[in-house]
Amino acid sequence: MYRGIVADDERHVVDWVEDLLAVHFPDLEIWRANNGVEVLEKAGLWKIDLAVLDIKMPGPDGIETAHRILEMYPGCKILLLTGYDEFDLIYQVNNEKNIRYVLKTEADREIVKKISGMLSEIEQEERTRQTMDAANRKNRLIRHFEQRGMLYDIIFE
Repeated sequence: MYRGIVADDERHVVDWVEDLLAVHFPDLEIWRANNGVEVLEKAGLWKIDLAVLDIKMPGPDGIETAHRILEMYPGCKILLLTGYDEFDLIYQVNNEKNIRYVLKTEADREIVKKISGMLSEIEQEERTRQTMDAANRKNRLIRHFEQRGMLYDIIFE
């Protein structure tokens, strides 16, 4: 189960994105917001895995809100959904880890494809983290046995 938030100052856009996510990602729990302040308040209540944010919204804009979410949850994936096709915005976002950009005018399938890829990244990162945690636990156990002189006894006796 993943948690996400959709934020836009236009209610019909939030409705559209929420419906799109509900149909294609039933395991994604979604919260709604109308501005950056609401997003950050809700992000303070529970961990967010995915955020779909409008770039030009009241309060902190989507880019500032994205950065603040990533300070709280560095593994969160953020999709900036906007009506602006400005080179500077695209360039800025494309150089940032965990942030993607898509136009509101894109076909639904393109938005779904991007979000699907982002959720796959989250799953892969979680599997990697679990593998590293298991390896670190085994490493600590081996060091413990070495320090106690027990490793030789375990291997050779």
